[in-house]
Amino acid sequence: MSSRVETRIRNSRGESLSPDREFLSSETHHLFAQIARERGDKATRRKAGDMTLWLHRHVVGLLSRPFSSWLIRCRVIEALQSRDTVVDVAAGDDTLCIDLAKRGKTVLVNDLSIGGLNYLQRRARAAGVDGKVGFIRSDARNLPIRMPLDAAVVKNLLHHLRDSEDIRETLFRILRVVRRIVLVEIEDPRHSFLARVWNLYYRKVLGDDGHNFIDVSTFHRLVAEMDSAATVHFIRTVKGRYLFVVIDAPGGEYD
Repeated sequence: MSSRVETRIRNSRGESLSPDREFLSSETHHLFAQIARERGDKATRRKAGDMTLWLHRHVVGLLSRPFSSWLIRCRVIEALQSRDTVVDVAAGDDTLCIDLAKRGKTVLVNDLSIGGLNYLQRRARAAGVDGKVGFIRSDARNLPIRMPLDAAVVKNLLHHLRDSEDIRETLFRILRVVRRIVLVEIEDPRHSFLARVWNLYYRKVLGDDGHNFIDVSTFHRLVAEMDSAATVHFIRTVKGRYLFVVIDAPGGEYD
């Protein structure tokens, strides 16, 4: 975490936090520096495939954003209004962390991709919020967080997991270290022509290997098992329909 992070930050319950010392288990502190060290690694240098990624971020993403990403982001930010400490569990290259930091939240960004973490680190620095954003590189099944955070954003992770049992175990593990999960997942693309086209683009052009799409009925069952009071909503976008739900841990619903 940047040295500019406040020495003491309080979460929504008034508990005093020191993000660089108390959020993470001690063996993971070196990961912040690791991102910077690996920036020069050949695996993260620009290569032919980077042009495809650049086009996706700055052309395809820009054109589709008002009809997809922004619709989802508005719902996510609304669900996090009263939450001060947030972990984005599988961030990819989504700049949600910057919007949250600009709203005064302390954000941990997690992903397995060094390239994505490098990109978000640069964006956070350019936006002047790097003092509110930290970076970790961990499997979402075993987040190295040792004290409860206010919330986790889990977006488009589930279809990268092995099966329904893996999804269930992963969500329950996340719920042990946060008080709220904001869960967003694309519906099975087979139900929509546009969704099938976008899925083909993500797989063939961007190399996304997620394929274990969850059906609506299974999603409802998983949510009900975790929080019987939670209501699943649908967000219609140009990329297909997204499943959206806010899941509170027992005692976590303190809005």
